[in-house]
Amino acid sequence: MNEMNKKLWQEPIEACDDALTPEQREMALYEGAVETFGVKAQILMAIEEMSELTKALLKYIRYLEFGHGSEGDVLAAISEERADVEIMLNQLHVIFGDNSGAECLALEHLADLLEAMNLPQANQEFAWERTSSGGNERPACVAANDPKLVRTT
Repeated sequence: MNEMNKKLWQEPIEACDDALTPEQREMALYEGAVETFGVKAQILMAIEEMSELTKALLKYIRYLEFGHGSEGDVLAAISEERADVEIMLNQLHVIFGDNSGAECLALEHLADLLEAMNLPQANQEFAWERTSSGGNERPACVAANDPKLVRTT
């Protein structure tokens, strides 16, 4: 990690230099967390956060099936845990690198599955539109027939 990024995650985001985009400052935070706490600790934290999301989702099923709990509380817990998991997934991106190829294959598989089921939303081809986030390319699945988008496959 370069010195500029190291400095950024040590200061509040509001105090960051305007030299970097918000996405680059966010990525610097993820890199800083991995550097500060270590790879093993952040992998274990990712596992913990995913298990907490699993628990929140199970509570949602219990709410739907049996009326247990408060809908607002259950949905708030899911929202919080999803945010925690998304943050940890970004740190896993720092640790393990880009996985857009695997994401693309998984989405193509899903599109094939939906098409096999004759669902209308599957009648579009999918392509990856690459967007820059923190200096790393990250995929966003888009319908290939949108004239505003350039097909990248």
